[in-house]
Amino acid sequence: QDSSLLTDLQAFLDAVDFKNDPWIYGIVAGNCFLLFLVLVFRSSTGLLSMLMLGIFGVVQMSERINAACAKNWKVFSSQNYFDSAGIFISFFLTGPLVIVALIIVICLLSQAIGLLVQLKRLELRQTCKKTD
Repeated sequence: QDSSLLTDLQAFLDAVDFKNDPWIYGIVAGNCFLLFLVLVFRSSTGLLSMLMLGIFGVVQMSERINAACAKNWKVFSSQNYFDSAGIFISFFLTGPLVIVALIIVICLLSQAIGLLVQLKRLELRQTCKKTD
């Protein structure tokens, strides 16, 4: 079954016309840039939270985006990639966004763990000072 999955994935990627549809590179580049921002600003809780909200918004609207692209694909694409199941948009847009969101969650959990460790150290110092 693994070879079938790889075969299906290869057939899917072969069906995408990267040469005549450079906007697909734009989606991939946007996802890479977003990942870069997350990694660079991984200690900025506020920015990560805003990025997470933006990602949730795009993922929430992905069905509408897919429908709009299905109606207007001739304007920007050489073929209609936007089926009713949303396979293309899931593979190139929402899938990578969910992975970036998971990385944000890991960064935020790491920050929370670090703060918890700092708090416990301060509590231990306080209890040590009280016993002296």
